[in-house]
Amino acid sequence: MRNLHRLLSGLVLVALTLVLTGMMAGPASAAGVVGNGTPGSCTASALESALTGGGLVTFDCGPAPHTITAWNLLISDDTTIDGGGLITIDGGGFGGVLFVGQGTTLNLQNITISGGSGSVSGGVYNDSGTVTVQSSRITGNTASHDTFGGGGITSAGEASMLTVQNSTISGNSGGNSGGIFNQGTLTVINSVLSGNTGGFRGGAIFNSRTALVEASTLAGNTNDLGGGIFNQGTLTVINSTLFGNSGSSGGGALFEVGGGAMISNSTVSANTGGGISNQFGVVTVRNSIVAQQASEVDCFNDSGAIVSEGYNIESAISCSFTSTGDQQGVLASDLKLGTLADNGGPTQTQALAEGSVAIDHIPADVSEANGCGSTVVVDQRGEPRPANGDGNAGAACDVGAFEVQPPCNGSTDVNGDGVVDIVDVQRVAGDWNNPAFNPCHDVSEDGQVTTDDIIMVALDWGSVFLDSRTEK
Repeated sequence: MRNLHRLLSGLVLVALTLVLTGMMAGPASAAGVVGNGTPGSCTASALESALTGGGLVTFDCGPAPHTITAWNLLISDDTTIDGGGLITIDGGGFGGVLFVGQGTTLNLQNITISGGSGSVSGGVYNDSGTVTVQSSRITGNTASHDTFGGGGITSAGEASMLTVQNSTISGNSGGNSGGIFNQGTLTVINSVLSGNTGGFRGGAIFNSRTALVEASTLAGNTNDLGGGIFNQGTLTVINSTLFGNSGSSGGGALFEVGGGAMISNSTVSANTGGGISNQFGVVTVRNSIVAQQASEVDCFNDSGAIVSEGYNIESAISCSFTSTGDQQGVLASDLKLGTLADNGGPTQTQALAEGSVAIDHIPADVSEANGCGSTVVVDQRGEPRPANGDGNAGAACDVGAFEVQPPCNGSTDVNGDGVVDIVDVQRVAGDWNNPAFNPCHDVSEDGQVTTDDIIMVALDWGSVFLDSRTEK
């Protein structure tokens, strides 16, 4: 046993080394550093100088948050701007903040872009380039054009590529779209689009080509057509929440016109102007909640098709969800859907209360088209699917973006899938010495996650549990 313990300890240390290697890697050498340690040295001219020639641009403006007022910054060479979580570039209302030239790559990291004001874009204008927004905020920007562009980010041209990850796009406004205007390829992951306002199409997102929204929350956005999203291209929404958006002429969450949209494992509720409005397009829905809108019906279809691929829930019958596992006419008292809140994970979600008809409704069968346990393995927060959320024998998937997890009770089966394996070890190791650890990863229940917890899980490797809590 002593040798086994040593072996496991060695394996744990190797695993932790691999986990931490990426976290501890130092920054690349800077192409340009803005400032020399004081706020006064971090000026617009210093920023413009650092941006010349591209490369990595960092900031040395002192230990406190600092705002640089600058606008019409042209990115013509591949550039990474890393604000270190302290820097805001504010347009001061004088013009758009950043303009990315054709074929150019811009990476924005740990920075805030605000106060931009322009005709077709306030924050970032991407002219057929490649833009990545990582761990950043695009907020309080405006665009005035009433048919083209967006207040926060405009990604113009079919060749443009835009990725938004672990970021917030909020409080932007536009004569057309509020948050993001996309004509190319858009990917939004683990992000929040909230409080954006447009005057025509798409409060949070306008898409005319290809867009993926995954593990993200769109909340409190408003526009005439499509408070959340206006789509006339190809749209995929996975493991996401569309809550409290408003479309004054329809499509509180989604307004679909002539394109194609897939909504899977998502929650669409509390939207004003209805949930989904479809004109001449095809909207496919799977494993999702489209229910309890603030006004109007859950779905409105005009000369198009709303297709159910099963295991959906609606409040009445407007979505025509009649495929395998669909539930129509579900009362709020039976759905037990919570309001938008911090339920863990990087974005807010709507939790399911005990006894909800959405819990464990989708069978975990890899042969099923629903994907529960095969292609669908986590919820919006990153919590595992399927899980035994109702306490009955066997794990299954919940309808919507939120998966109820079983209680912890000190089990080494930390993900509740009925077996202790590498996934459990990886989850506990990922929380090693993390002060904001998942309570289920504190297997020893001593108020912290240490190597002792990792070893306890590793020693139980291969154990099978009847209900994810009782060893078989």
